[in-house]
Amino acid sequence: MIKFVTPKSFFYEGDERAVLLLHSFTSTTSDMKRLAKYLNSRGYTCHVPLYRGHGEAPEQFLKTTLRQWWEDAEAGFHYLQARGYQNIAVIGVSMGDLFTLKLAQQETVKGIVTMSVPNHDAASFLPQRFYNYVTRYWRLKGYRQWRLKNMRLL
Repeated sequence: MIKFVTPKSFFYEGDERAVLLLHSFTSTTSDMKRLAKYLNSRGYTCHVPLYRGHGEAPEQFLKTTLRQWWEDAEAGFHYLQARGYQNIAVIGVSMGDLFTLKLAQQETVKGIVTMSVPNHDAASFLPQRFYNYVTRYWRLKGYRQWRLKNMRLL
């Protein structure tokens, strides 16, 4: 059985150029780790915040809200500012893109990168994304068979 490690926010210190990396819905900071390491190897400071509920049991995930996830993204930006960084770029994937664009509207950012921005049809895929999240979570926990309807979440 695989040892299950709950994902965490992380910070790689580099030079004065900072990058905030924002993961997608049902994803975790691990999806941004490779990019953060690459950027850090080229001198960039990188911070990747974990949204509340992400990487946790499905029951915990469902107790969190979009507003809380936005607050976590915004707090990530302010974390870099509090550490003295002024040249902050923001990179997002999917839902992280939406947060990237919102940050660019309300904060002074050095630049933005968006990858896989959701369109108006994206909401129709959310149930499947959550189902995939649950499947992945329980497999990592070592459960070979389970039934979503038995979880009493839906």
